[in-house]
Amino acid sequence: MPDGVLKTMVRIGFATLTCALAGLPSLAHGSPTALKTAREALERNEPKAAIVALEGGNPALSDWRALWLGRALAADGQTEAAIRALREVQPAPKEPVPCRPNCVAPAFPSAQETLAELIAPLEGARMLLDLPATGPRLDRAVLRAREAKDTKLEAEAEQRLLTLVPESLEARTRAQALGLDGIVLRLGTRERRMARVRQLLETHQSEAAHAEARALLEGAAPKESCELQYIMGKAARKMRQYPLAIEALGQARKLCQAGKSDDFERRTLLLEAQVRGIRRHLSALAKLTETLEKRYPKHSFVDDALFLLAETQDRSGKAALAERSYRRIIEEHPDGDHAVEAGWRLAYQAFAAGKYDVAAPLLESGAKHARGTRDAARARYWRGRIAQLRGGEDAARACDDFEAAAFEPPLTFYTWLALSETERSLPKCGQRIRARLDELRASAPKGDAAGGSLSRHPQVSRARQLAEAGMTEAAISELALLEHPGLSMEEVISLAFEYDAVGGHKEAQWLLRTRAQETLARAPAGKDLLVWRAAYSRPFWPEIEKAATGMKLDPLLLMALVREESTFDPEIVSWAGATGLAQLMPGTAMTAYADLKRGKLDLERLVEPALNVELGAYVLRSGLRRFGQQAPLALAAYNGGPGLAAKTLPKESNYPFDRWSEEVFVKETRKYVQRVMGTYGIYRFLYASEAPLLTLPPTVPGRRDG
Repeated sequence: MPDGVLKTMVRIGFATLTCALAGLPSLAHGSPTALKTAREALERNEPKAAIVALEGGNPALSDWRALWLGRALAADGQTEAAIRALREVQPAPKEPVPCRPNCVAPAFPSAQETLAELIAPLEGARMLLDLPATGPRLDRAVLRAREAKDTKLEAEAEQRLLTLVPESLEARTRAQALGLDGIVLRLGTRERRMARVRQLLETHQSEAAHAEARALLEGAAPKESCELQYIMGKAARKMRQYPLAIEALGQARKLCQAGKSDDFERRTLLLEAQVRGIRRHLSALAKLTETLEKRYPKHSFVDDALFLLAETQDRSGKAALAERSYRRIIEEHPDGDHAVEAGWRLAYQAFAAGKYDVAAPLLESGAKHARGTRDAARARYWRGRIAQLRGGEDAARACDDFEAAAFEPPLTFYTWLALSETERSLPKCGQRIRARLDELRASAPKGDAAGGSLSRHPQVSRARQLAEAGMTEAAISELALLEHPGLSMEEVISLAFEYDAVGGHKEAQWLLRTRAQETLARAPAGKDLLVWRAAYSRPFWPEIEKAATGMKLDPLLLMALVREESTFDPEIVSWAGATGLAQLMPGTAMTAYADLKRGKLDLERLVEPALNVELGAYVLRSGLRRFGQQAPLALAAYNGGPGLAAKTLPKESNYPFDRWSEEVFVKETRKYVQRVMGTYGIYRFLYASEAPLLTLPPTVPGRRDG
């Protein structure tokens, strides 16, 4: 077989190849030892030794063995034998699974990729085009079609690459080489160019989306121009080029109205309202809100725009105007998305002004409407604070509100706030809350929590063997075949533990966040604690513990930060460029690396879990040092930068912490601090052997001059 083909095969799937090698159960039947031997032999360019190691078979993993054997035979130049082995990999899963007949066996696409390199170029190109679209597959389809001298198929493959996966490395490399004129020439039709622009925007390729949308404007009909201007406005918004966004969205509004594109007109009005809110253009924002109300009076965007207006008025110091806008939301949109939050804003304004008679009924109403949610816990906490401050008969009722805040729902930020406040100012109440929390911790069932109703399923057995071999993605894909709407809660928990066990941490988190909401809304007692432990598991614990210990941090605080930043996905990259488990921006990571290692960071290494969490721990420790070892302030610095965190501090010293936590003026940072501290409290509750119940500080320091 030509060297170029072998190199291509290795580039397409060597990781899968290597992992597949390690997933079979005994030396004679493809044990990890035999497969490791075969892998090492192939790495030494000794394919015959690899083939010998793969003699025999294991029915449970025969498809993975066939995949690896086919590649080893191909490397040895035994093309026909390789093709026969690869054709043994069938598209249907071996075991009965809920997704049949539509699901595909996880080894099949990889086998087809390899097979496409061994058969005739034209057939290979078509085979690659039949697989789910990825950058590497479509890039290879282009090259195989070119080998076959089929210009029509080559063009189709290239068009798919540029329109379906424009975010892939292959598509970006090709687009850069082609330039805008070349892309236009390759795609040909406006329909394909529009499809690419939409996907560029969806995948956060904002600069390219803006440029290519602008190029499409020439010759566009009003409806298409409306969408293109909207795309340009949204792309500019993502790039934080707000004047450019306002200009494009203003054009979009006119074009959408002229073209009777109601959906894009609504979206444009709301998006421009968001940008105007960021820029605090109160007059323009009010006019946009009024336009939405007149043109689409019953649409939910009216509620959204009105709330944006109220927030902007609030931030701009227009308290009276903001109050009127919040009241309009409550009165005119009582069932809207923002009614509870609007009521809360009014209640908190009244509380801060000492108008307890105004604040209390608003909080009571909010608690009823948001029952069972974090918003209800917030309302109950502040009702308790009002009762406490009023004293007398009201003070006797304060504990009931604080206890409700701690447990309805349980283990939120307000649980730890209520516990901390009552233990300082209402000791008997604090003891009551602490006793309930201790009772819940003591109710944990004994024995192996990871066992479950799916543990003996053949798919699980196969996934475990693949994971043992280091074949994480393959193991996850085998378990994914078991997901279906009819899973019982016991099966959901069992599958989540299995995902975690094979390294599918983000899959476990997503499964529980979407399928175990009712359980996570209950106090974690008895078997329910298993769900909580699965939902708040500790992936990458050795790396996180080492990094935190080295920086003299509580490892559970760093674990909470990582969970909320990345959902334990070490390769995740945000639209803004934050990378890895601790979601570090490149500049922040490079500075931290230079301080720690006295060298220059290779940014490609940011996906390495150990390095990423070490740098994240360093940044967090820097915040703790700057802000008097107060974790909430350090988290504010981690999220928004130390300068912003310093600006959130009040002018007076010893300001109540609970009030500071509600008054951080950047909403994203405020919610981030509360979310991570709430999660930190859960991790301590579930795993800490000493001081398992989190105590929050009573006050924050005042702002230092300068």
